Amino acid sequence: MANVTLIIGEDGYLVDEAARKAIGDATGLEVVDSAASENEESRLRDLRVVDASFSTPPFLEPRKTTWWRNVGFLPHSGGDASEAVKAGLEKFAAKVAASPLPENQKLVISGPKLLKTSLFAKRLASVAAVVAFAESKPWEAARAATVRAIDGAKDLGLSFAPGAADAFVAHVGTDTRSLVGELAKMRDSLGKGAGTISGEDVDEISSPGANVEPEVWDVTDAIGRRDLGAALAAMRKFELESGFAVFMSGIVEKFF
Repeated sequence: MANVTLIIGEDGYLVDEAARKAIGDATGLEVVDSAASENEESRLRDLRVVDASFSTPPFLEPRKTTWWRNVGFLPHSGGDASEAVKAGLEKFAAKVAASPLPENQKLVISGPKLLKTSLFAKRLASVAAVVAFAESKPWEAARAATVRAIDGAKDLGLSFAPGAADAFVAHVGTDTRSLVGELAKMRDSLGKGAGTISGEDVDEISSPGANVEPEVWDVTDAIGRRDLGAALAAMRKFELESGFAVFMSGIVEKFF
């Protein structure tokens, strides 16, 4: 196994799982998390910390792994990294390529996007094992997420009623971390002895995913049926969009 691993993908759960597999038993693990690094100063600071960790061999532990995770400023199309950050990344990649790690040391870098033709990517490609989760078309992502949801439910002793898995993914979204969290919530809500997740369970228990657009037609359809409960439930999907929620509330009031 390569001592340097580069993992790229927008599904944070799958990326983290791949990183943990590359890391192994986590002996001597040092983590630098760049999730909140959104300006030049913080990004250059992360680069210095990672460089220092990479350059320092194991001391008290028999092995050492440096995991630089959530690096959202790797070179990619539309990226907003400054010239100083780009230069720093390229310099670090050149150092990694020119400095083979000993057998008891690893470097793992993970992030959502990377331009394969960038100088950073080309320099690392010569020494790193690259794991890249390809971007999918929406229908492909939904189909793959449905399979993951069905498998995840099975692991929890549950199964979906016909059509309920598709409804679950449409409601929760395709992000694996969201699917796992919502399945756990579903299991806890249904309690022991529950074997099947119905479409009604999906509507009542699962929460809309962060990247799932609320469906305004759910509100209008409920109004058309003169179903106040369904209309209010659909309105809850718009809680984070206060302006639109107020507008829709006014419309609902006229009907009920």
